[in-house]
Amino acid sequence: MTSYTWRSAASGTWDTGSNWTPSGVPSSSADSATIDATGATYTVSYDETSETIDDLTVDSAAATLAFDVGQTLTVDGATMLLAGTIDLINANAVFNAGSLTISPGAALVIGDSSKAESFNGTTYYGASVSGLVDLVSTTGSFGSTSATLTLSGTIEATAGTGTVSFASISGSGTFEAAGGTLVVASSLAGSTVSNVISNSASSVFETTGSLYYGSSLSISFLGPNGEFQYNDPSSDSHVTFVTSGLNVGPSTTTPTDFFDFAGESLTITSGSPGTGATGSVVLSNGDTLALSGITGGAGGWVAEAVSAGGGTEVFLAVCFAAGTRILTPSGDRAVETLAEGDLVLAGAGDELVPCPIKWLGYRRIDLTSHPRPATVAPIRIMRGAISDTIPHNDLCVSPDHGILIDGKLICARQLVNGTTIRQVTGLASVQYFHVELDAHNILLAEGLTAESYLDTGNHGFFANGDATLGLHPDLCDESDYPSRERASCEPFVWDEDNVRPIWQRLADRAIFLGEVPPRLDTTTDPGLHLVVHGRDVKPLSADTGRHLFLLPREATEVRVVSLADAPTVGRPWVEDRRRLGVCVERIILRSADDTEQIPIPLDHPGLSQGWWAVEREGTRLRRWTNGDATLRLPAAIDPAVLELDATWDRMSYSIPARQERMAPHAGQYRHAA
Repeated sequence: MTSYTWRSAASGTWDTGSNWTPSGVPSSSADSATIDATGATYTVSYDETSETIDDLTVDSAAATLAFDVGQTLTVDGATMLLAGTIDLINANAVFNAGSLTISPGAALVIGDSSKAESFNGTTYYGASVSGLVDLVSTTGSFGSTSATLTLSGTIEATAGTGTVSFASISGSGTFEAAGGTLVVASSLAGSTVSNVISNSASSVFETTGSLYYGSSLSISFLGPNGEFQYNDPSSDSHVTFVTSGLNVGPSTTTPTDFFDFAGESLTITSGSPGTGATGSVVLSNGDTLALSGITGGAGGWVAEAVSAGGGTEVFLAVCFAAGTRILTPSGDRAVETLAEGDLVLAGAGDELVPCPIKWLGYRRIDLTSHPRPATVAPIRIMRGAISDTIPHNDLCVSPDHGILIDGKLICARQLVNGTTIRQVTGLASVQYFHVELDAHNILLAEGLTAESYLDTGNHGFFANGDATLGLHPDLCDESDYPSRERASCEPFVWDEDNVRPIWQRLADRAIFLGEVPPRLDTTTDPGLHLVVHGRDVKPLSADTGRHLFLLPREATEVRVVSLADAPTVGRPWVEDRRRLGVCVERIILRSADDTEQIPIPLDHPGLSQGWWAVEREGTRLRRWTNGDATLRLPAAIDPAVLELDATWDRMSYSIPARQERMAPHAGQYRHAA
């Protein structure tokens, strides 16, 4: 093997031995040639009829390797165009490269309309690529708008932005965005080349050429990352994108791999939600995504269209439990496949009987716009959370869904232990299904005994109900408990005595299964203080719950401030989701010398902002704050001492105080509920 190097930055012919070091001509399949001399611009004229070498490197911005008319060069190994130009525009010039890498600033010039080149017996104005062309240029382009390309190899972009531009493209080769942006400025309508996007967030396949009405284009995603960008903002192109490998991501607002329809505002008109590895999603402009090989969507998926950068990103997001299975006489069936009149098996004991579905209600809730998303976010019951095989698979239900355990119906939210049973936060939306039978009964959802829908006058929850749709439902509302207690097929309970032992057993089981209970940093000190004129005032004393505060002069209004939390945060079995600060039992305004006292009744109408309703125990009154309660003071005493008798028995407070917030983006879930 001989390695030849172009001697100097001077123009000359390839077949002149004195132009190379060592003297001779690269002409053997074992030879390599390097053109890297620097200086003034120069041209190496390739004038061999047909030669085959092993490797070729062009690494000088001053150099141009130009092919003479009708000459052929075959490079069996790698061609590295690191700088400079390879010029193939002469008639019938043929360059066969096993692989070709084009670096930033370098250029491969191919064909124009005045230079006819022959490939496979057919005359083209253009080029033929049978090897590998790797575009890593940040500015350059490959081809000519007056040339044609016959592609049987691969043209890829591995970094930066590489542009391919031809009058037309044919062949059965591959375009691939492989870590860089590949811009195909030519129309791909009707082409048989493969268009591939590798698994990288930096892999962007962009086409700026028009696709004619009714045409199709094949796109393959090789992993859960990558982007296909279509830059033809036609409103009625009706293009079919035959797509394989699109990933189902966890978020309905932030895609993994996706389509970017630049300059278009689109919506999904049909085909969503879906299940399985295939689907057909239709967009509002008439375009269709014909999907196959969908990845990550075993539990179902939903198509999303999100505005971004003046266009629309279209992608798939997860429906966690779209396949939640309900037991029927013919076996388990996904809840979304059921319909009115279908039979399900129902009953609380061993005797399960077929019952027809009277009605199937459904509702999708946008959690990003809900003022209190924690009141509607689903409860996830993990496989085996109740017993060794119950449920059979992870199951998600609404917070108020009744679960039958030990002969008692208990709302799912009261069973939350933070591990095997927990609330799913961070969702963008959730979709629930409710199965109603002729009478309230017990269904088997993934083998778990759960109630059928009980009509307590809440049809307004459902999108297909016969009542006005409630805008922001609350699935932690206890107002229907009396109705549920009277009408349930099994005892419906919510009190601590009934619920806590069951909660404790399931929490202990979670630990037995190796789950680590979540740690919630808490304190028993609420940090009670006043805020007066924007300044904190701490108590002079706090003996046995009696807090004395010295008020500044001319104080007419104070804020009673403390940590606040819901009792259910640390004790899920407790049905009290009020955000509680401290429990005030007496308020007295005293003069500094203690000669004058003005009691402020707890049921005074002025106690409204930040105060919960008065609670009575015989003749004794008490009132909880929400952690920031306003107290207006009589102006008769100045200066004064404010006496607050306040307790927080059995309360513990998260540090910092828990806020009922959820992230605005993540997956969409769909549930039997």
